[in-house]
Amino acid sequence: AEPKCYANFKTEPKQCKKELNVTLYKYPDRVSISSVGHTGPMEEGRQYLLQCDVQSIAPVQYLSVNWYRGGALIHTETFTRNTTRTPVNVSPTLPITPNRTDDRVLYMCEAELRLGPEGPQPNPAMKSEALEFTIMSSAPARNTIVSSVVLVILIAVITV
Repeated sequence: AEPKCYANFKTEPKQCKKELNVTLYKYPDRVSISSVGHTGPMEEGRQYLLQCDVQSIAPVQYLSVNWYRGGALIHTETFTRNTTRTPVNVSPTLPITPNRTDDRVLYMCEAELRLGPEGPQPNPAMKSEALEFTIMSSAPARNTIVSSVVLVILIAVITV
């Protein structure tokens, strides 16, 4: 049922009604970040997928999901084409390929309702908890290379 407004008058027409266009703006219940299909340390140079779960937000067309790496904004995803007016759950993803400099860096996502200049300022926003990764180097350790070279030289000396 759509909301309606009624007015009563002393003269004709005695009553009129007007349908109201009401939009419900709903702050998310929860915003969380996770790594899709992976736990534990990440390998340098391999691609992983982060997911930001935004629970029960409306209207989604005003939602922007902001992704942060070490406190710096790295990507924003919008949902302007989705005109669903009732609260929905969304789970956008972000591919990352970590390197050594990503070790112990914090990743976060944020759900921001961009309601325009007439809306509240700053825009209502909710951030996820931070997600930290340990990055394992894909290159062999220097000691492993030196040990291999010593072993090869030792084998060559013994066989001669």
